[in-house]
Amino acid sequence: MRMFIAILICRVLHFCGSIVGGFSSLPGKLALKICPDVLKKVKLCENIIAVTGSNGKTSTTELIATTLKKSGVDTVYNKEGSNQIEGVTTLILSNCDFKGNFKPQALVIESDERYARLTFQYFTPKYFLITNLLRDQLTRNRHPEWIFDIIAQCISPNSKLILNADDPIVASFGIKFENAIYYTVNKTAISSPKTMLSYNDGAFCPNCKMPLQYEYKNYGSLGRFKCTNCSNGSANSQFAITNVDTKTKTIEINSKFQIQTDNLDIHNMYNLLAAFVTCSCCGVKQSKVAQALSNHKSQTGRILNFVFDGSAAELLISKHENSMSYNCSIAHVLNQNEAVSVLIVVDRISRKYFTSETSWLWDIDFEELNTDRVKSIILGGKYCYDLLVRFNSTEIPKEKIFCEPNFQLLKSAVKTHKQGKLFVLTCLADQERVVKELTN
Repeated sequence: MRMFIAILICRVLHFCGSIVGGFSSLPGKLALKICPDVLKKVKLCENIIAVTGSNGKTSTTELIATTLKKSGVDTVYNKEGSNQIEGVTTLILSNCDFKGNFKPQALVIESDERYARLTFQYFTPKYFLITNLLRDQLTRNRHPEWIFDIIAQCISPNSKLILNADDPIVASFGIKFENAIYYTVNKTAISSPKTMLSYNDGAFCPNCKMPLQYEYKNYGSLGRFKCTNCSNGSANSQFAITNVDTKTKTIEINSKFQIQTDNLDIHNMYNLLAAFVTCSCCGVKQSKVAQALSNHKSQTGRILNFVFDGSAAELLISKHENSMSYNCSIAHVLNQNEAVSVLIVVDRISRKYFTSETSWLWDIDFEELNTDRVKSIILGGKYCYDLLVRFNSTEIPKEKIFCEPNFQLLKSAVKTHKQGKLFVLTCLADQERVVKELTN
């Protein structure tokens, strides 16, 4: 009876939320109060795919789910982004009948890396994809090694691991769990022989703690590596991006399958590859996977196109306290072949935690914006002067940098200083307010 009431309450609230907007976590939260083990009692499908990691979860989950749907597999996923146990419960129960039978053929779950152990104590994913483990929000995630230990607690020997072979920490899951499939991005024109960060989290072997050597890096600590002491190193990968053609905007997988994409940012290549691997593991013909992924238009990605003052502009959602997220946004800006202006807004650091800690700004490679194509940089929001202190440590000419702490004056400031296409870098916490202010 408790399960029935939990499902009923969840479905009713989820339906109301679909009309008025929101309610992605509340239905599941109430359902768990009514029946705490409801996820253990429902009858789920065989194809359960878990996606976790520091970056790329949302985009990769959407890519996998969309590809499975295009291939004729009835699939659901948490497209609202509610990736903790309450949101996952809402997703599952809203797709169950009142007897607890899950109706779709496949379930793709974006799971918060810190809370995966809570979700997967009740059921076992058939495939468990880990995208990367990088420096992330200090208020939540401490450091990547701590997150590694948490994720390791919820991995079942019955799950097939899909691991990023280019991430030393992620790849080391394969030492403990042998049932793994690896993917890699081979050396391309964007690879580098040295670290491209203000810090180097990939300096030491996760296994023996001795120094790692890199043949090349693709971004952050991701690349081909080997330990100087033990046998740990880049695993032999069953799937690889073997070529990138910037003229035709095509990536090649395993020297055979072509995927076209307007977004050749390296983090997007990893997302596409991870989705290709996962869908292939699910039994979809690889040629169909490549076709489905080609020219995919993201619905839940981190790039929002809008119009500012009659011209096209882009908002890049960069997670606060996550330097890699900002560095990927900066890389996207630098990939443009035109003059640009950049607006960076830090007004609220966190939606959940009270903090005014801004040391993470020093981990972001703002130095990379010191190019002729970047004509102006406008710093906005409550913490714009913290940003200014950070930018003053770079060699970017001072006459390119402008500050505006008043949210209501951002539009005027951007109009005054903008040259070329506008790119806005801000966080989920501020995105709606920024767009509203710039477009009103």
